[in-house]
Amino acid sequence: MKKHRLATLFAVLVGLLSILPSILAPLAVGGDYAGMQFLYIDDEDIYRARIHEVMEGHIGVASPYFFEYKDMPVMVPPINEWLYALPAFFFGLSFVITLSKFLFPALLFLLIYVLTRSMAGDSEDAPMKWGAITAGLFVTLGYDLIDYQSLFGLLNTGIDAARLSVWTRLVNPVSGALMVFSFPILLWWIVIRRYRHVYIPAGVLLALMVGYFFSFGISVSVLAALIVIFFFRKEFVVVRELIYTFIIALILDAPYWYHTLSSVSGEGGREVALRNGMFFTHAPVLNKVLILATIFFILSLLYARVIKRSFDNARTWLFGGGLLLGSWIALNQQVITGRAIWYHHFVQYTIPIAAIVVMAVSLLVWRRYHPRIWSLVVGVVFVASLGYGILGALSYTSRVDDFRRVQEYAQFFSFLNVEAPNECVVLIKEYHEELERLIPAYTNCNVYSSTYTFSGVPKERVLHNYLLRIRLNGVDEKDIRSYLFAHEDEVRGYFYADWDQLFGKGEDEWLRRRIDFLSAEYGRFLEGDLGEEIARYRLDYLVSGEPLSPQVLHELLELTFMTKTANEYIYSFAVK
Repeated sequence: MKKHRLATLFAVLVGLLSILPSILAPLAVGGDYAGMQFLYIDDEDIYRARIHEVMEGHIGVASPYFFEYKDMPVMVPPINEWLYALPAFFFGLSFVITLSKFLFPALLFLLIYVLTRSMAGDSEDAPMKWGAITAGLFVTLGYDLIDYQSLFGLLNTGIDAARLSVWTRLVNPVSGALMVFSFPILLWWIVIRRYRHVYIPAGVLLALMVGYFFSFGISVSVLAALIVIFFFRKEFVVVRELIYTFIIALILDAPYWYHTLSSVSGEGGREVALRNGMFFTHAPVLNKVLILATIFFILSLLYARVIKRSFDNARTWLFGGGLLLGSWIALNQQVITGRAIWYHHFVQYTIPIAAIVVMAVSLLVWRRYHPRIWSLVVGVVFVASLGYGILGALSYTSRVDDFRRVQEYAQFFSFLNVEAPNECVVLIKEYHEELERLIPAYTNCNVYSSTYTFSGVPKERVLHNYLLRIRLNGVDEKDIRSYLFAHEDEVRGYFYADWDQLFGKGEDEWLRRRIDFLSAEYGRFLEGDLGEEIARYRLDYLVSGEPLSPQVLHELLELTFMTKTANEYIYSFAVK
């Protein structure tokens, strides 16, 4: 700690800027704050629900939203969720989540710092320390500066265009990042032969990464790249230990891979894979950041070797090349395999890898031969990263009104936690995705209907849920087509076959065919008894944003009004 005192101080600063929105947002809403956490990056509510599911004893998290299907096999083991759930048993989930927003970004900064310094020679001079600190700040605070649209947004609209750091997002990608950037440190120790048997913890760490495909994918790609590089260098001792790393991970994950490969085989498996983000394509992916980093790496290598005749630090060049090559493999393995899983998420790790390699190379070459230019460029990156980190932390102000609105759910959740039976099931009459996602995140209850259906939920249940909701909202058979076209986002959210359909817009051919099918099914669904249909699955409460119509109350005679919270009318439903 004494040796790296300066880096430790900056790690604390990164942690403070990362946790600041979680502290200031509740203060900003004042007396309206009712305990709902400041979770404002995409899908944080889903991750909170998954952690909550572990704490309820469903450690596989096969079905965090539905009462049914909790014993189904899982395609993605919730290893990263366990990192939160285990301490939450002792300290409480809200406290652990808030603490993680300080601790995890701070640890990530230190990992970037250590890896950069290790690759660049780990000397004790000031430029080495400041260069590694700048790399850490860029990755943890200035990450979004790589997107030119963010820069234009800042110039045009100011702080409202700033974003909360991606590393403050609950569970992923930050948990995966802690593993991803611990892993190359272990690989570096293998390459430089610093410690014996490092391949054992490296293999265990790689095995744990299956909890987030993108951290596993980038890590195994880097490992493969280094094996190839050192094989051609005929350094077979290094190659052997790198292979041992892979073998250990393969053995530890063997049950997982057996289940996963079995699950995605055949036509049914193809459908599951597509709904989980897989694409069947051989198209290559070109990433601008990776292209620029690769060009910089090659030009720096040529400058050092050809012009300056410098042949030291060979390990750094080989290792940096392996990191870049591994990044290219992760983004483009589908050229050979024909299968890619939402490659857009790989940039969460390829951008930091590019930053580490660029900084390590610049410390070796450009700081040595052109120190003034190097200092100027690094100084600009340092100031820009720190400045954007401050703006990002303060950007919570643009979200305060929405955060205040979310507090209104607390009264409803308090009712469910105090009055409802354990593992109760709630049906929201309207299409209310936000509330459906928050109920399992903050209570011990499940929901009757949800768009979170890409794993383990039969298609007939999804169809039943959607048709039931439409019927409860009084849509006539003659109006069904116009309703479905007007609520395109609902149709996509429930029935997408792949992520192109999920995120698509407009009346494409797939959407028209789906609406034709739903229109026909809805006519048949209306012929059945509503009470029998709604009782096909467990249901304890029906919740509506307004009093239920007399028609619904007449068809559901066992429905009893319980109470009204801030915005919810709650009815109890006795299951036969």
